[in-house]
Amino acid sequence: NHAPVGTWVDLPSDMVEVLDCALDVHAQGGGAFNPCVGALVDAWGFGAVRDQPDAQAVRAARDATPRAARQALDLD
Repeated sequence: NHAPVGTWVDLPSDMVEVLDCALDVHAQGGGAFNPCVGALVDAWGFGAVRDQPDAQAVRAARDATPRAARQALDLD
């Protein structure tokens, strides 16, 4: 979470497997499941940004143009 956007990060093989599976579920479900909902996770207080839900942040994250998971994650 601390690496700058666009920076390659070495991940444990188990994490790569989980992300690869999440991207497959995303594709097979037509986007119904999206593993790239970090802004909503943070807005609801489950991420690193805040400890409690923030209604304005929830609205902003929900109304933002969703980003396709394959655009947000690039596994190599």
